[in-house]
Amino acid sequence: MRKLCFAIICSFISAHAFSQCIVSGEVTDQLGRRISGAAVVIMNAADSVSIAWEYTQDEPFHIQYTNPNNNKLLLYIEALGYENIYKNLPENATHCDIGRLKLVHSSTQIEEITITAEAPIKYKFVAGKNEFEIPRSIGEQVFDLNMLLMHIPGLAVDGDKVTVIGRGTPEFTINGQKPRPGELEQLAPKDVARISIDRMPSARYSKEVKSVVDIITRKVLRDRVNVRVANDFRMGHEPRNGSAVAIDSRFGKWTNYASYMYDYGRTYYETVYATTLHSEKQSYERIYSQKPLFTSHTHTLTLSPKFQINDKSFIDLQYHYKRKSSDGSHPEIFDIVGYERSESTGSSRTDNDTHNLILRYFYETEGRNRLDLNCGYSSVGEKGHNIISEWITSSQSTPELITTDYTDRFVSETVSFTANYEHTFGRDITADMGLELAEIWNHGKTIYKGSAPLISNTEETQAAWYVNYGQQIGKFRYRLGLRGEYLYKYRAENKDVNADPFSWLPSVSLSYEPNDAINLNFYFRRSTIHPTISERDPILHYVNKYEYMRGNPDLKSYIENEIALRLELPYHFSVALEYDFAKNPIIMMDDIYNIEKQQTILTYHNFPEKKNLIANISWYRRFGFYTLFLDATYDQNWSKTPFGDGYLSLHKPMFGMRIQQTAKIAKCAEFNVAFNYQTSYDALYTHNSESYNMDINLALAFFQRRLNIVISCYNIFYTDQRTKEMYKNISTENWNRMFDRQFRVGISYKFNSLKSDYRRNDSNANILNRLQ
Repeated sequence: MRKLCFAIICSFISAHAFSQCIVSGEVTDQLGRRISGAAVVIMNAADSVSIAWEYTQDEPFHIQYTNPNNNKLLLYIEALGYENIYKNLPENATHCDIGRLKLVHSSTQIEEITITAEAPIKYKFVAGKNEFEIPRSIGEQVFDLNMLLMHIPGLAVDGDKVTVIGRGTPEFTINGQKPRPGELEQLAPKDVARISIDRMPSARYSKEVKSVVDIITRKVLRDRVNVRVANDFRMGHEPRNGSAVAIDSRFGKWTNYASYMYDYGRTYYETVYATTLHSEKQSYERIYSQKPLFTSHTHTLTLSPKFQINDKSFIDLQYHYKRKSSDGSHPEIFDIVGYERSESTGSSRTDNDTHNLILRYFYETEGRNRLDLNCGYSSVGEKGHNIISEWITSSQSTPELITTDYTDRFVSETVSFTANYEHTFGRDITADMGLELAEIWNHGKTIYKGSAPLISNTEETQAAWYVNYGQQIGKFRYRLGLRGEYLYKYRAENKDVNADPFSWLPSVSLSYEPNDAINLNFYFRRSTIHPTISERDPILHYVNKYEYMRGNPDLKSYIENEIALRLELPYHFSVALEYDFAKNPIIMMDDIYNIEKQQTILTYHNFPEKKNLIANISWYRRFGFYTLFLDATYDQNWSKTPFGDGYLSLHKPMFGMRIQQTAKIAKCAEFNVAFNYQTSYDALYTHNSESYNMDINLALAFFQRRLNIVISCYNIFYTDQRTKEMYKNISTENWNRMFDRQFRVGISYKFNSLKSDYRRNDSNANILNRLQ
């Protein structure tokens, strides 16, 4: 009985100690009329972190919150056209009636509350990452996200391609979460608050990810309805025209997003492969060329409702549908010099339908512990019809015409689940762990005219888990990570089961920041890589009379080591080094299949060794209206390539440079020029020619930045891409003419509601930035 009474008393005390506190009152103007749509925010007085908030709806407000640490709190009121006010809340009070709060009309006109319009991008180093704070005025000036990324030091934007200089193509995330289909392309630049570059990815990411660009969006504190229409026209080897309309609305705790995009495009390029087959008896030379032309129509629909549980937690659902229809003609010439020549013309028709449905739940506690859950289903269906007419002439036989007519049916269904939990221990220790699961069913059928259909049914299971632990010790920070990956595949036709052993990826990152201008980063990652099921597939696949494909069941697993070092110095100067080493890495190359019939087989090999060193020096500086970015890169490869009876030593380094200039030539106009150059170089088994290009962009904004126009020209100095490959008894010279020069005109207009046009004045900018 004593224990029961004691438990009841303790539970009562605990419930009382952590009970809900309530603040109530009403917001009016000087005449006592209630103001609808005013933001009422309860925040910590020490750091201005928001605890709870509410919008007034022409009635008194009642806000519930908890204050377990009995911190000193502030009440902050903000409303369109009125002066903001602050009020201290009484300590240890469970219910506080503020009464009537009268707001005074602002004497400053809305058009004049833009004194931070020309504010520059602010930079700081946070937890081993480079973080850039984006003023809203810059986001409103540019046409799309890639135009905004041109303003970020360390990023190279060439048309639609974005790279982290020295670290390759990044993985993009939005608010720390992987973007859902179409989410990144639909992100409005004006909604971007910060951009973070992580050159030391944690164990959350697979071995293919060498850098992460996280885009942090602004929080919407007001009800609004935004409509954006855009058209993007491009002329070049891939002429296209894309039109889109997007509607973004918020009413209370509900946010709804809907968009539709239509894209029409054509693709044309020319490729020539000159291959020499070497043997002890004789050598053969064959030339393969193609000039494909494709036309496509794409429709994309996205619907996404979102419910804000509180100011830090939400649940949302996204449906994404994409339909792409393409027609193509692909003339090809296959010439065995002095022996046989094949000329073919083909036509194809492909229809592709993709459905994605993703449910996401995000929860964050007052201690900034986060739980992120995602459940998804996707379905991809493809139907294709191909007709190929091949005319073969030979010095040893009569001419022959071969016609191949076949149809394809393919359906892939995926059910996925991901979970990530981040926990903060005080202010200096963080840990996160996660799980990724996916079950994939593939059903394929190929029907050749006059033959029995070929059926393929497979089931695949993909799994990964990871854990990271980080700690800040004074000016020093470290993070330890471990990731495991597993793959299982079952083929129904022959009841074949393949399972890869676990692949382990440990990683270590260290950061030292003696002051705001200097920081030193060190990163190490070790990856155990096993051959995939398709890479070990022993089944021989027919491509044409002279080419086959097959996996290699004798492939070996290998270990790859990655070491990176980066030093940031005063005056925006940085130096970076990266060294990669792998023994017996897996590559995909042609090998001789039957030299008498001039046949080759495309298969996988264990390359003897790969060693690569990349050094990069970067500097940028802002001179008022003008910003200059300079980058220089040195890339050195050491490899001994098996060729003939010996080895080739390929180690010619690559020297590259990038110069980018951005100038604010008028209040409504911004001009950007980027020039890239790299020398010829060797990489593993290839020799690559030099290349250079230049891009020009002009961004215009009118009607209070609601109308955005971009005029661009990409790859003004066009260069052909030439590559020579050498491996074992085959050497191939590739000549690729992509006709990459491209002209672009993009126009967008935003129909914003009145409340979304509100500009905060400079005196409250710091407080509101913390709320975002």
